[in-house]
Amino acid sequence: MTQFLSAIGERPLLKKIEGICRPRPATLERLKRKHRANPLVPLGDDAYVVNMATPSRLVFTTDTLIQGTHFRPEDQRRFLPESEMWKCLGSKAMAVNLSDLAAMGRVEPLFALVTIGFGGDISVDTVDNLYKGMMEYCRYFDFIIAGGDIIRSDLSIVSICIVGKLMSTRPVMRKGAVPGDVLMASGPIGLSSAGMEILERQGKSLETYEKTLLRAHLLPVPRLKEGGILAGEDIMATSMLDASDDLATSLEILGGESRVGFDVDLSRVPVHPALSSYAAAAGRSPWHWIIFGGEDYELLFTVKPSRAPRVLGRLPRAYVLGTVKPPAFGIRFRDGSRPVRLKDRRFRHF
Repeated sequence: MTQFLSAIGERPLLKKIEGICRPRPATLERLKRKHRANPLVPLGDDAYVVNMATPSRLVFTTDTLIQGTHFRPEDQRRFLPESEMWKCLGSKAMAVNLSDLAAMGRVEPLFALVTIGFGGDISVDTVDNLYKGMMEYCRYFDFIIAGGDIIRSDLSIVSICIVGKLMSTRPVMRKGAVPGDVLMASGPIGLSSAGMEILERQGKSLETYEKTLLRAHLLPVPRLKEGGILAGEDIMATSMLDASDDLATSLEILGGESRVGFDVDLSRVPVHPALSSYAAAAGRSPWHWIIFGGEDYELLFTVKPSRAPRVLGRLPRAYVLGTVKPPAFGIRFRDGSRPVRLKDRRFRHF
């Protein structure tokens, strides 16, 4: 029999969530041993208190997913069982925050604070599955949910704040690229926005390549390992951000912060086979999704020319997009020697 939040009430729900989020003893031991992070007041009190015995450079980030803006359950139900849908949402909510940590360099996540908002007609199983999805990343990267909040809301909301510890020599910022640097990405982009398009259409039948695109949208992978490699002494990326926005917007942000321009050669940008098949079936260019898509969570970064081969050797999925230019150059796209003019079709919050 389905049990709803309006029937169970807040306190029993909180206790249920605490049980799902209870950290493994090995995780607590690692936090104490490696980071000297010793919890004084654990999950379940008014606040989580931890003693950090050694000087630490902490990294904070937060991100929110709101029904109607970032996800639509009615679309996802056409392709996923109810339980899997909410697990995917929990995993994605955690992944987008971890992606921000990855963009700062070598960062190890320590603690997460999770706030959720639901109506009373949502089932308890929904909340269970949401947190189970979050816990998959908590266990994979060995960090803990330290607390959060529950609110009543007409729209479903998942908001997460993660605290990590910077392990690299320095953070890699959006500011730092200089003319002559090489512009690179950690992996193919454009898949997620194509997957979102598939979600929004009618019908359930999927080709194999469409399943790949759908998975890219529903279950993004945060590039924490890649961020750590790019911040290492042998590479030392000069600037970096995660491509949660589309490529065009990400370049504008990176260029604005570093006060540079970019010469982007689309002939050097790989098109994932699944995206290529989808574009061919739709009779459209894959560049529509690659340039104006978004939500890919790959890393977009710059390095010194002498270090680009090291990146390609360490990160097999990485590739060169172009070069950094003086600010007056602006942002230009070309296909080999042929200039490419683009029509702006980007999503904006406001």
